[in-house]
Amino acid sequence: MTTAKITYRLPVPIEEFAQAILDWFSRHKRNLPWRQSSDPYRIWVSEVMLQQTQVKTVIPYYERFLSVYPNLEALARAEVEEVLDVWAGLGYYSRARNLHRAVQKVVREHQGKFPVEYEQALELPGVGRYSAGAVLSIAHGLPYPVLDGNVSRILARYLKIEKPMKGPVVEALWTMLEKVVRNSLVASRVSEFNQGLMELGALVCVPGSPDCPNCPLSQSCGAFRDQTQSSLPVKVKRSRVVELSFVSALVRKGRKYLMLKNDEGPFLKGFWEFPRVEGTRIDDASLGRFRETYGLELAAIHEMEPVRHTITFRKLRFQPFEARLLGKPPNKHFSWIQIGNRGFPMSAYIRKIMEQVE
Repeated sequence: MTTAKITYRLPVPIEEFAQAILDWFSRHKRNLPWRQSSDPYRIWVSEVMLQQTQVKTVIPYYERFLSVYPNLEALARAEVEEVLDVWAGLGYYSRARNLHRAVQKVVREHQGKFPVEYEQALELPGVGRYSAGAVLSIAHGLPYPVLDGNVSRILARYLKIEKPMKGPVVEALWTMLEKVVRNSLVASRVSEFNQGLMELGALVCVPGSPDCPNCPLSQSCGAFRDQTQSSLPVKVKRSRVVELSFVSALVRKGRKYLMLKNDEGPFLKGFWEFPRVEGTRIDDASLGRFRETYGLELAAIHEMEPVRHTITFRKLRFQPFEARLLGKPPNKHFSWIQIGNRGFPMSAYIRKIMEQVE
């Protein structure tokens, strides 16, 4: 039995739908730093940072990142450890690694310019249909669609899609949007149209309780008509949250701490950390694990307040303690590092621990 192909159509003419978005955006768009430039690099950086992160969180990181790497060539010349250090605290670090690899590829293969060919853009590490469409439409005015979380939420409600937003449903929405951006009105103002859709999802068609009275699409919205907007989009089952607990040892020498680089993961790969072992408290068993794992002979001095940190579907709990090293660290990968030194990227959880010391 063949499953029928899913297709979606707007309930009103494309021109009417688009003009409502364009008019609303012209009146309500926010003055955001990445909207002050048509430089593809700056737009690219903003789009990478905005994936899975809210605008208000991104702004200070965006400004700091561009102060260190003001152009694509500067980022391409940097070491990945330096890039992670500047990115530290923003989370989802694979975004930074992929961006760094991608700009190096752009320098090698595209004369330092973000490719204007869609298929070439998709060959860059970390660049998918959304990122390629966002950069090419916003920076160059090319008629490519965007479908991020904000746009998906709008369309789920507007078209009253009562299925999870995944697989064939998402593909059908991409197909519909590709047709929309080829419309002459939209194609001529695709930068504003795409930004307007995303802005509407960020400010009006928000999760939970959308501000329907102030939405330019409400009169033709299926969910608003049937008053089902709060239950849409249908939630996709998320990965089960995993809770992990560690004991972290702070061994100090002057202003420096004994640390080692996490080269294995499965999370915080490439970051410098205090030596840690699994456990919830400082006792003979956990001190024994430091000995077995690292060859470290430690004496506990002072137990600190636990620190919690979340990485995607992992909830992490760290029990830090100040310790005295008995002998020398046997592992050549250990280094004495002053917290905050450039070139030694550290997770925000390290900074949370250090707030108890400084």
